[in-house]
Amino acid sequence: MGEDFKNLQDWLDWQLSLGEVLFSKDQLAKAFPHHTDKALKSALQRLSRKGKVVSIHQGYYLIMAPQYSHRGIMPPHLFIDDLMQRLNRAYYVALLSAAARYGASHQSAQAYFIVTTPPPLRDTIKGNVNIRYLCKKSFPLTHLVQHKTERSYLWVSRPELTALDLLRYRKQAGGLNRIAVVLSELVEAFDAKYINHSLLSTAPPSVVQRLGYLLDEVVEAPFFAERLYKTCQGFNFRTVPLDASAATVTEKAQNRWKVRVNVTIDPDL
Repeated sequence: MGEDFKNLQDWLDWQLSLGEVLFSKDQLAKAFPHHTDKALKSALQRLSRKGKVVSIHQGYYLIMAPQYSHRGIMPPHLFIDDLMQRLNRAYYVALLSAAARYGASHQSAQAYFIVTTPPPLRDTIKGNVNIRYLCKKSFPLTHLVQHKTERSYLWVSRPELTALDLLRYRKQAGGLNRIAVVLSELVEAFDAKYINHSLLSTAPPSVVQRLGYLLDEVVEAPFFAERLYKTCQGFNFRTVPLDASAATVTEKAQNRWKVRVNVTIDPDL
């Protein structure tokens, strides 16, 4: 196959030698102009069955470097930035995947979470690949930070934005008990200067209220709870349940965040 390569495997080996781990179907077609789409598709299917390549997005494939073949997938942090650049998408690593980069990982996450701008991307769930995409219309770059990886850089939400996202997407994060555990470790990486109005603009008021309650009453981080509360001055909080999916309670909220406590949270679980 191809004028300069004996077959697709030779081309893949050449890509790896250049430090490339990702390629597109269009890129492959240009490398092998004399082969039909059907022939290239068949070759990709054969290599996929052998675990040599993995489809990670429509029209995009990951080359399985030998050192990762036993896992069945290369760690997502090594190729997500490359994929997002090719898709021309702003993005950041979020939720439990972001928290883990700050040492706040109560247990290993089953999925790798990415936030992107619209339109939504379809999750990649096949074999050992489990990448979950969330969608936001916009997010301030001041609440993102670049982390260096073995290959390049990775955009990751700062701890304060990570905390809000965990509560905004609580089901994906594993529920309030798990969030409380992660938050108790994540708060150690908080920086008060990033608890500001631009941070609050990234989430609905109800999410901010729930974070404030957890900081005050569960993880016992009074300094950051007070900073958050002062930043919220002027907000007209409405009473909200701590867990919107649980049964409601009739009594009034007995805390400054106007959060009705309708579930018991045990961060030691």
